[in-house]
Amino acid sequence: MRTETAAFPAALLLCALWAAPALAADVMQGPDPALEAIVAEAAQERAEAIQERERRVADAEARVAAMRDELTALIAKNEALRTELNERAELVGQAENERLTRVIKVYEAMEPEEAAAILDGMAEPVALQIFGGMKDRAAAGIMGFMPKSKAARLGERLAHPR
Repeated sequence: MRTETAAFPAALLLCALWAAPALAADVMQGPDPALEAIVAEAAQERAEAIQERERRVADAEARVAAMRDELTALIAKNEALRTELNERAELVGQAENERLTRVIKVYEAMEPEEAAAILDGMAEPVALQIFGGMKDRAAAGIMGFMPKSKAARLGERLAHPR
């Protein structure tokens, strides 16, 4: 067996020596110009693809920045509107309270029988607001002249508002 194994590497050595002049010639000539052109073209295509991707990313980043700026402006505008609405609601609330206070004073100044007749015809939520703002003595005097069932309902709702 040893002779067969020794013969095999010798055969490889002979093949290598036989092909050596061809390999040496390839090495002497330098790189294949066709292969270099293919590699250069592939590198150029890769560079162009990377540049295109970078351009698209830059465009997308610019759009995101513009959207962020627009959103920031909208949030600021929304906050300004919210502040304005709160101020207006406060002014309206103050005006309503002033009107209600004047109406309450009018009914407190009336004779209890006359005020009771008018308040009896009002919607209960309005009558409750008026009675809720009156001095206790005036409210008691007016309720004394109202129908007992309505006075009881109003008294109950004043004691336990929903």
